[in-house]
Amino acid sequence: PEEEEFSADRLHRMNWELVECVADLGLAAIDRHFNPEVGLQAYDDMYPLLSKPDVSERFKTDEEFGRQRLGGVNPFMIQRCRELPDPAKFPVTDETVAGLLPEGSSLAAELEAGRLYMLDYALLDGIEPREGFFLTAPLCLLFVDPQGRLMPLAIQLGQSPEAGPVFTPKDEFWLWQTVKTFVNSADGQYQEAVSHLLKTHLVLETFAISTHRQLAKGHPVFKLLRPHFRFTMAINHSARHGLLAHGGPIDTVFSMGVDGGLALIAKAWNEDTWTFQDYVLEHDLEKRGVEDPEKLPNYHYRDDGRLMWATTERFVRDVLGVFYKSDADVQEDFELQ
Repeated sequence: PEEEEFSADRLHRMNWELVECVADLGLAAIDRHFNPEVGLQAYDDMYPLLSKPDVSERFKTDEEFGRQRLGGVNPFMIQRCRELPDPAKFPVTDETVAGLLPEGSSLAAELEAGRLYMLDYALLDGIEPREGFFLTAPLCLLFVDPQGRLMPLAIQLGQSPEAGPVFTPKDEFWLWQTVKTFVNSADGQYQEAVSHLLKTHLVLETFAISTHRQLAKGHPVFKLLRPHFRFTMAINHSARHGLLAHGGPIDTVFSMGVDGGLALIAKAWNEDTWTFQDYVLEHDLEKRGVEDPEKLPNYHYRDDGRLMWATTERFVRDVLGVFYKSDADVQEDFELQ
């Protein structure tokens, strides 16, 4: 619908960002032609105009790897271990992580203290990558060290020992770095397809359409929801015809490609038990065992999210309280029904 199209200002900003990116890539290509670089320096050289991300200076550290699980683009995967990893699935022992835990500690002691955490990308298992590309379904064990930092302990690039060995920070530096990069790649692709595209864009669009179809524009719930739907249909329409097209950005940048991404979305949709309760922040935090700041510090998604949730809930309650005094008021609103 015309009223759902991008505003002139939004289009201007999007197009200007595109121009900046194209100009930056063009200058970088010219520079590489005359000054070819190999190795990681080639990535830094991709920013002659745009600001280079700060993470480029620290991404090789285990501390940064742990920080991204809490304050990166996909802070939804981290979960506290309620038992030690199943040795038949992820054979991590005290001998495996010897020298990585505080002196005198053990996996059982860290588990008891609530300092042991897991990333499990089981949903990626069986998703076929594009020909010539790679995609893993990693398991990653982490712990909170005495400085309050979330640090990786062990990684297995698959859902069983048959997928390969267990790697640790004791491995050779570039081997360990490569293993962490596989985890980051899996995390980025899961985030793009499931956390972002499915659970944000696609789910929200169904509510946007229902609101427009069922509620009058003067309805208080319409007024309340309308700002949250701004440009949702437009960006999703653009994504379907560009981002998600064969030969488009997702297809060429992500190793799973468009077909793998859509298969992952379908798998997530069919395997998950979708309830409104799962979208309640506190319920999600408790379900994953990450609700305690003492046990898991520096989890900004949780800490900032609680402030935003409380403020939003207070506002919504105040607005709806003007129109709905009881459950009966809701039930008698035929538009909502």
